[in-house]
Amino acid sequence: MKHTYLLTLSFLSVAHVVGMESHSSLLLSSRTDGCTPLRSTFNSRSHSKLPALLPNSDTEENGYLAKEGVSIPMELAPSRRVPVVALSIDGGGIRGLIPAHLFTQIEFKTGYKMWQLADLIAGTSTGGILALGLSTMDETEQDACFAAHDLLHMYREQGDIVFTPKPFSLGSLARAKYKERPFYQLLSSYFKDSTLSKSMTDVVVTSFDIGRKKPKFFKSYAGAKDPHHDFFRRDVARATSAAPTYFKPAKIFSLPDQYNDRLGIDAIDGGMCANNPALCAFSEALYLYPDATDIIIASFGTGHATVPLRYHDAKKMGAVGWGMQIANITIDGPADVVDYQMNQISKTFSGRVQYFRFQTELQKANAAMDNVSADNLTTLEHRAEEIARTPKFNEFIQLLQSLPLTPERRTLRSRIAEENQ
Repeated sequence: MKHTYLLTLSFLSVAHVVGMESHSSLLLSSRTDGCTPLRSTFNSRSHSKLPALLPNSDTEENGYLAKEGVSIPMELAPSRRVPVVALSIDGGGIRGLIPAHLFTQIEFKTGYKMWQLADLIAGTSTGGILALGLSTMDETEQDACFAAHDLLHMYREQGDIVFTPKPFSLGSLARAKYKERPFYQLLSSYFKDSTLSKSMTDVVVTSFDIGRKKPKFFKSYAGAKDPHHDFFRRDVARATSAAPTYFKPAKIFSLPDQYNDRLGIDAIDGGMCANNPALCAFSEALYLYPDATDIIIASFGTGHATVPLRYHDAKKMGAVGWGMQIANITIDGPADVVDYQMNQISKTFSGRVQYFRFQTELQKANAAMDNVSADNLTTLEHRAEEIARTPKFNEFIQLLQSLPLTPERRTLRSRIAEENQ
């Protein structure tokens, strides 16, 4: 008991350091029938039909609550542990096709949608739109509107619509590169009037408030508690993916404050502050589950460029030259720092924090956030498939398959909490 108490205190100390404040586009196809996807053939098992809970000694491996007959690769497990599973999805524009492909693989191999496997999904920019898409309630409020393969299809088919360039003019270099209206129309046709609070699992989506000069975290659970923290999902999607130079900033409003300019949020892409939101996912998991003894963080990258910047080239660069490089450095650098920090946390709390990072390297042309050519999309899928064939990815899928599903985990946590009172 003392060990668990000290572990929780240590977790909270890390979260305090990280902070507990409380491109771009997913490619969307128009719908005319509410939440029904155009190409959905995924048959998710409803959580009302999940296998019965088996919280007895026959279903515990090393004291860890699991599905019957499956061993859990975690050490030092105290009795009756129920893990928190949190997903993190990087920003990266069209490169969001990579995590969309991986989520499709996970759903196919497990037979469940991502909301049924994760307690929390954090996302930035294209990753934020994926998080919103994977968690949006359908009209029955019993399932998510979309499966991962529906989102993958959207990346494959609608990129040229999202990245619709503005006509060239003498002043075009001083404006955003792409039109806002086609992008927002697609977001609206997808999310319609769905709100952040209507979520099948908790989501955290990052952005940056340029008016207040600080990060903004859109949280489904905050929206459920207070309408002033609730927003239309289409607006959150626009805010998290408003990448400077690609799209103009977003002006969005909470539900009670529609079109009150004084209370609106002037938002740009979350990649400006947290392109890799893994630490956000970790700190939110600690906040939502302060008694957690085990946290599983799975971080999904969108690829990073491998072309180096050589000294003999850099020393000759001025403001224009550095201006072209600084975005990649200021986004990729901090993302790698977060990866390092999560690795260190995982090592420090060995057996208690399990961390997975799925990332790949891209050549210069493939690393562009707006390269929607057929050749590039094929390359991105190949890179995703390479990740899907790695032992680490299959280990993660096996771990998910061994655990109770998200609704079951919530029931187990409540039951354990009542017994410990």
